[in-house]
Amino acid sequence: MKHFLLCALCALALPAVLSAYQSEVEYTGNLETELAADRPVAAFALKDAKPEDKSKLPALAGDETVSVGEMRFSSKQKKTATVFLVEIPGDRPTPCVYTDANMDGKITADEKFFFSEVADGRGKSQEAVIRFSLAGGPFKYYPVRIKYITGAGRKERVLVQSMASYARGKVDIAGRKTLVQYSVNTSTGQVNTKSGQIGIDSDGDGKVDTGMVSPEFAFARNETIVFRAGDRFVSTKSIDDTGKIIMQDHPASDYTRIEMRVGAEVPDFTFTDFEGKTRRLSEFRGKHVLMDFWGTWCGPCVGEIPHLKEAYARYRSRGFEILGMDQDESVEEVKKFLAEKKITWTQATTESIKDLIEKRFRIVAYPTTILLDPQGKIVSLGGGGLPLRGKELLATLDKVLPR
Repeated sequence: MKHFLLCALCALALPAVLSAYQSEVEYTGNLETELAADRPVAAFALKDAKPEDKSKLPALAGDETVSVGEMRFSSKQKKTATVFLVEIPGDRPTPCVYTDANMDGKITADEKFFFSEVADGRGKSQEAVIRFSLAGGPFKYYPVRIKYITGAGRKERVLVQSMASYARGKVDIAGRKTLVQYSVNTSTGQVNTKSGQIGIDSDGDGKVDTGMVSPEFAFARNETIVFRAGDRFVSTKSIDDTGKIIMQDHPASDYTRIEMRVGAEVPDFTFTDFEGKTRRLSEFRGKHVLMDFWGTWCGPCVGEIPHLKEAYARYRSRGFEILGMDQDESVEEVKKFLAEKKITWTQATTESIKDLIEKRFRIVAYPTTILLDPQGKIVSLGGGGLPLRGKELLATLDKVLPR
């Protein structure tokens, strides 16, 4: 009997022991030796260079076309660089760019970066990689991809640049080599595991989806981010000066993110509306709901209002509702704005959904719109042939809503 009781007590304690052991499990890997630049996404215009601009460049032949513009290093860091586009006529038409890549205050002949022709889904373009020197950290250069789209009829020269470069590596998580990536501070050259853009290949397809609502990607705000990696839940514990990565295991309860993917059900949540009433998402069950993450400070958000109003007026009788997820500090100021614009759909106050947006949905781009079906499952995130912006929103609703 005594042995039986001891065994029973051991059995009761076993889950707690296993849980404690599971939380101490670590996985290791290493960073690659060079940073990887993201795809070019942000355009900036160039203007014709003046003589005083051209004087900053190494000696030119004199028949080149020179344009000049300012590019940013990243969307979060306000560091800029002057870029000169030089196009050579005649038998050597390949363009190049000059910039102060080592940031010593002058531009020399070895700070020239040539374009090469690449093909993408939209045709041919010219692309170059600028390698800026880093002052510290484990990496020597910070790469920025530059695309020059050429074609007949273009009135001005435009370059498109990448807005992020990542420290990437692979970590062995339960036998699977898993790609991870981290932002790098362009001032210090250091990798930060608790701030900036962090990602992990959760689904094992060999890449990190950096879409704004992807569960494989997050903007960390001085916090430890727990990601899903297959059937495991992990966070980055440390990265040392040699590039060694240590990740640690977490119980499923530590993973609080609501994964935004088509077909997933959005869990019920509470919010406070602009009349001070406590409401729930589940109140909208039985209807298609457009969750609109917006703010009056956001120009594109305000630009969407006429389309939202038209959609609301046209399709409400077919079971369509809008839930505004407002991101403004002053409720009273927003109330005035709503009255001026004659917006009548339900709005959630910022304070009541702050943690929901920052910690669970992790919305970082505005406007973001998500369409739910009557069961609360995601129908569209704006892609897959079901756009949720502009006049195309009307076509999507007409296709999806019951008649």
